[in-house]
Amino acid sequence: MGRPTDDDDDGNRMGFGTTDENNKLTRCIFPSLFNNANKVPQMQRQYQAAYKQHVRIWTIGARSRYLLVPYGILFGTTLAAGLYGMGRKVLGYNSFF
Repeated sequence: MGRPTDDDDDGNRMGFGTTDENNKLTRCIFPSLFNNANKVPQMQRQYQAAYKQHVRIWTIGARSRYLLVPYGILFGTTLAAGLYGMGRKVLGYNSFF
């Protein structure tokens, strides 16, 4: 009676099976997290080579164009809309339209 000792512990603390079964389940659900090649040296060489050619760091990645183009469009649109609204307010119009 009382608290279980370490001898009574079989790794089944949450009722999900043994620890080995949990590890197998995790590896099935997230296979990309286990046993992958280390891409850090390859990416480091790519970034360092581009940086030596004075390429801006945020444009070096393979997906940077897909991230920067929508960001630029949204940034320009919101900047223009804000300046338009401020101009109308200076001229005495209280509405955006």
